[in-house]
Amino acid sequence: MNSNLRKMAAGASLLAFLAVHTTADAAQVNVAATAFHTQIGGGDSIMYFGSGSTNFTAVTLSMIAALPRIPGGGAVTVFVDGYGVTGTYNCTISSSLASHSFSRSSVFNWTQAVNFTAAEIPSSAYLSISCSVPSDGAFRGVTVTG
Repeated sequence: MNSNLRKMAAGASLLAFLAVHTTADAAQVNVAATAFHTQIGGGDSIMYFGSGSTNFTAVTLSMIAALPRIPGGGAVTVFVDGYGVTGTYNCTISSSLASHSFSRSSVFNWTQAVNFTAAEIPSSAYLSISCSVPSDGAFRGVTVTG
């Protein structure tokens, strides 16, 4: 019986050691394209189908979405996934302390990553995305990883 207790104690010590020294998996939140909507006054010009939300007008449309936060705070990366044929996407991803913008000429499939440091996105901050989307431009979704 003493032998079993020693084995259990050694096993518990090993598990405690491994728990402290293993790397944590990054948290990830996926946002479906259906989260995008037009800004006030933009009308209902987004066509939602399958895994996309498409600008279904002949002009550039402003599409916005709120993005969820990753539990635990810290730095995050926001991946924006879109597709289209012609035109340019101009997007701004904002927290309450920082904004990062990018422009992307559409090729059929594209992604763009935007990084926020822990200082730029404190635990009290909210994230949002606003994009001007060319005619027939679309989003598949957004992934927030921390």
